[in-house]
Amino acid sequence: GVDIADQLRSYYSTQLTVFRAWVPLFFWLLDTAIINSYLICKKLNIAEEHKVFRLVLICDLIQDSLNSLKRTTQSENKNEQIIKKDNNKKFQVTSKFELPLCRLVGNNHYPIYRENDRGACFVV
Repeated sequence: GVDIADQLRSYYSTQLTVFRAWVPLFFWLLDTAIINSYLICKKLNIAEEHKVFRLVLICDLIQDSLNSLKRTTQSENKNEQIIKKDNNKKFQVTSKFELPLCRLVGNNHYPIYRENDRGACFVV
């Protein structure tokens, strides 16, 4: 039992090098939860391969997070109202601000050298 769990954990580990004491514990718990769910799915004949199970799990978690609505607290709503009242001062990005998707398309992000500034990425 324990040897199989350690073996499965070693195949696709989520461990990262970190300096905080609680983070490795979190990753160990995450690995254990993923392996336990894989073993349950394997026993129920839902999943056969470990790698395929993890890929499906990742895709489902990403899809679920994209579909879920963001919860807002009262303090966030108050901050948005304050920003809307002060429209005459200066432009501020709120939680409702959406960047255009076209910024992700194409290979138009090139570093431009400026004499007085550090190099930065600009859309050409």
